[in-house]
Amino acid sequence: MAIIPARGGSKRIPRKNIRDLNGKPLLVWSLQTATNSGLFSRVVVSTDDEEIEQIASDSGAHVSSPRPAQLSDDFASTLEVMAHEVALAVVDDPGLQFVCCIYPAAFAINRKDLTRSLDVLQSSDKQFVAAVTRYEHPVQRAMRMARDGSLTLVTPVAASMR
Repeated sequence: MAIIPARGGSKRIPRKNIRDLNGKPLLVWSLQTATNSGLFSRVVVSTDDEEIEQIASDSGAHVSSPRPAQLSDDFASTLEVMAHEVALAVVDDPGLQFVCCIYPAAFAINRKDLTRSLDVLQSSDKQFVAAVTRYEHPVQRAMRMARDGSLTLVTPVAASMR
């Protein structure tokens, strides 16, 4: 199952998840990649926003019941939102094996990225896989990759920073 956590209340870029990017709302790029990949039995959009819900439904995603208020503010973590959606999903699919989080702003993600991630997950003892890329400038949550492929924060205190 793929879960796309698409909150309606972006502060830095208002309505970011549904702003137009080359003729489509931003979240539709991620949603269509997930749907068209053929890797997921279900693509779920988790949202607190009626307009996002409508766009997601029109684009073929399953939208679970509205996200609870405590998971819709600036302090709710992705992990909390994912756990909530997984708890709902296992009621219908108790055999659920893998869950993929795809951010709505990940417009450049492609089937190859998703397939490689699943391959790593299935062929290792890793519990989580994350897509990463190199960048030219320092950011607060930079990570360093070890030889075994595990990631650690360069600045651990940044994990709890907003």
